[in-house]
Amino acid sequence: MNITKLEKKDFESFFDLMQEAFPPEEYRPKEKQFILLDDSNYNAHIYKDNNEILAFIATWRLNGFVFAEHLAVHKKLRNQGIGSNFVKEYLKIIETPLILEVENLTDSISIKRIGFYERLGFILTDICYDQPNFQESDKRIPLRIMFHENGRDIDISKVKQEIFEKVYKRAF
Repeated sequence: MNITKLEKKDFESFFDLMQEAFPPEEYRPKEKQFILLDDSNYNAHIYKDNNEILAFIATWRLNGFVFAEHLAVHKKLRNQGIGSNFVKEYLKIIETPLILEVENLTDSISIKRIGFYERLGFILTDICYDQPNFQESDKRIPLRIMFHENGRDIDISKVKQEIFEKVYKRAF
């Protein structure tokens, strides 16, 4: 699997997949998302075949870890091992712990998603919070932190503060 950095020329395809995979409250408006591509701490890596983005991970390089803000696989390829292979290959690229957010155990989809990450070696923590809503509606987005040490130690107690300060640009 060949994972490459997102180039601006592929932004439309990237954003289309983001819109397909996430509810609007969980991603920034298109213009703000595009501006992030110029932030040196923000990266998006993609898996592309025949000029179509089939999977991506959008991340922030923070203090001692990488935070995965979004991870998506095209709906036509889900449950075929693409996501697992993508995450395994991405972990080789970053060589630091990987942190991500998952919905709290509220329904069968959340439970299935958490199981997917646990099979990849991620650990579910008791760190919970409401993600700031990118569309500024009243919808709450309760999340929990999962992490993969990826061969390195991590101080999980500092993760939430770092995410809120540097990614959400808010105090927690």
